[in-house]
Amino acid sequence: MRGLQRVPFGAFWVAALLSSMAEAAQSLALAWYLSDLRLPVTVLAALQGSDLLGTLTGVATGAWSVRRFGQRRTLVGALLLEGVVCVVVAIAAFAPGKDVSVGQAYVVAVIAGVVPFATAISSPAWAALVSRWPGTKSDTRQLLLDGVQYQVGGFLGPLFGGLVIGTVMHALQWLSAMNALTNILLAVLVLMLLGFPEPRSIGTHITQKVAIGPLLKYPAIWGMAASSFAAESSRIYLPRILRQSGENAGTLSIVLALISAAAVFAGIVASRLYLQNRTLAGIALVDLGLGLGVWAFTPFIHPFGWFVGAVIVGTAVGIVHAPLIAMLMEHAGEEQRALGAASGMTVRAIAGAMGGMIFAALVSPLGSLVYLVTSATALATGMSFAGFNKRSRREEKSR
Repeated sequence: MRGLQRVPFGAFWVAALLSSMAEAAQSLALAWYLSDLRLPVTVLAALQGSDLLGTLTGVATGAWSVRRFGQRRTLVGALLLEGVVCVVVAIAAFAPGKDVSVGQAYVVAVIAGVVPFATAISSPAWAALVSRWPGTKSDTRQLLLDGVQYQVGGFLGPLFGGLVIGTVMHALQWLSAMNALTNILLAVLVLMLLGFPEPRSIGTHITQKVAIGPLLKYPAIWGMAASSFAAESSRIYLPRILRQSGENAGTLSIVLALISAAAVFAGIVASRLYLQNRTLAGIALVDLGLGLGVWAFTPFIHPFGWFVGAVIVGTAVGIVHAPLIAMLMEHAGEEQRALGAASGMTVRAIAGAMGGMIFAALVSPLGSLVYLVTSATALATGMSFAGFNKRSRREEKSR
């Protein structure tokens, strides 16, 4: 384990923060590039479709790769693949005269789907590594701290990306290069780790499967579905709902900043509490439901409710996924921790897409009241965790 001392978790955390920031900045530049008013709106639909397809296939590929090649090789390979794809996107999107053709835009949208594919491949191994970093006392605490860097990067990245877009020519190319370099840096750090935690069954050709029936009965999978259904769709359609409510871009900026700040603060505080995973997840889901409920009625009460709801929602977002992923990894067993994380990430992607489709159908006629759907889902699921806690305590006493 001496080699691990060469890469303290703090150094790895900072490198991951830079990578998250670069990825968020590149994503903003890519969305801006493909939002050219001379291009059809279906280009953005192609980007969303390739993103979802890349995520779903990437998670499945990552779970298989961990069993076949181990977590280190999977993680390093995925990070290098993402770096290469960032360079390919930069080349494919290059337009000397700034006139982007429709065909070129579709090509870029499709190629860009390989970035979430590579990210998703690394996600199960990433969760398994971060949660079991040597010297740590809590899987959930590690995942919460990892969530903090992701939230900070997600907040700073768009600010930095917007600055680059407004001041530098070929901003997408520069930001893509930055994202590629940060992924290479992470790959080097992973290669430097000695004593990397690996499952014992690497390369055994044993097909490990998750039994769907028992998994669907496990509360954590429904918690992951409810949180993603509520949070992802709410985030995507928030600008539209704010505009329907007569708010301006300044309100949106403040709301997003408050969500990120609250998420970071909540993640740091929760990492020091050492609550049971199921308790922490239940609290976060109820919190999410309350925040979305505030947003549902804000246009009928007072605009300040957007800010109050943002703080409540941000607090939930900064907490909810870490205990759920930790529960799924524990449920899967020591040899299949990456597979447990992959199951949660798959459900997260599917539930988020389903929530988006429901919002697309209801947001125009209902406006902010559409949040009642996601609020009720999060509240009901969160309160159901209280019953799960009681059953678990009874089972522990009977042993």
